[in-house]
Amino acid sequence: MTDSVLSPELRGLIKVEKLGEEARRFVESNLGKSVEARAQEEMFAAMQELIEADPFDPKAIAALQARYNVAAAALSWIVQAIEAGQAASDALDAAQNTD
Repeated sequence: MTDSVLSPELRGLIKVEKLGEEARRFVESNLGKSVEARAQEEMFAAMQELIEADPFDPKAIAALQARYNVAAAALSWIVQAIEAGQAASDALDAAQNTD
């Protein structure tokens, strides 16, 4: 089937499926493993510093929370892309089986 014959919905699913596969390959790559390890280290360090932070210093607490949240969000975005790709793949499989 050529791309011009596919519905916009199917083209969208294919795009999401490909992105999810790219994200999965990234996570499995040496670079992806390094990025994941660095994000985990950053989250741990921010948490440790937060434990020791002055509870009456809201700017320091906010900065540490932001450090933690940026690293956590980066990991979350990659996982979300992988999960969305798998869901798109499942939807494409289901659509193909109904044809």
